[in-house]
Amino acid sequence: PALPPPLLLASTPISHTPQAQDRTEHALALSQAVHETEQRMESDARSSTAKANERASARLQEHVDRHVASIREMEERYRTVEADLRRTLTEERAMAEDRWKAERAEADEARQASKSHAAAAKA
Repeated sequence: PALPPPLLLASTPISHTPQAQDRTEHALALSQAVHETEQRMESDARSSTAKANERASARLQEHVDRHVASIREMEERYRTVEADLRRTLTEERAMAEDRWKAERAEADEARQASKSHAAAAKA
């Protein structure tokens, strides 16, 4: 187990002999060193985690950017195909309307010719 921070050790009552004082100072120095090392390790771990998170975030952003680009390409292809289909449909409608008008004109002419023929036959 890690030693408590130096302040906790400093507040502990100790003997005032020179040997005890040396041991106390040595224990305080060790405690301070351990405490600083633990803080450095925690800071390094946080930094390492932050760097790993940044790398993961960058990879994820690249992945998202590729998907967004792919979706935009699909949308553009969809718009192109949709425009082509609309143009083709408009052209097909126009041709069908022209055919219908031509057939109607032929039928009107045939009817008119039949009426004229019938009138001529009566006369």
